[in-house]
Amino acid sequence: MEENDQKLKEYFEILVQNVEKGDTYSITFKDNPEPYTGIPMIHRLEADKNKFIFQVIRPEKYKGVHECKIQDIEKMEKR
Repeated sequence: MEENDQKLKEYFEILVQNVEKGDTYSITFKDNPEPYTGIPMIHRLEADKNKFIFQVIRPEKYKGVHECKIQDIEKMEKR
């Protein structure tokens, strides 16, 4: 349980910092093996929420801006 909480905290910190950086990440969500590539971020004013904005670049069919839950992230890697 603590390991999962630590991962969520790490993801949260990356998402808050990525508003300024704009780095691209590959994210795989729980219960969905297809990896998504894009720019994930949390605006500082919304930092108390468990959701983030994900500007998806790939796969093409999901291209656009999506709102996702941090706890739904299975794996997150910087590209």
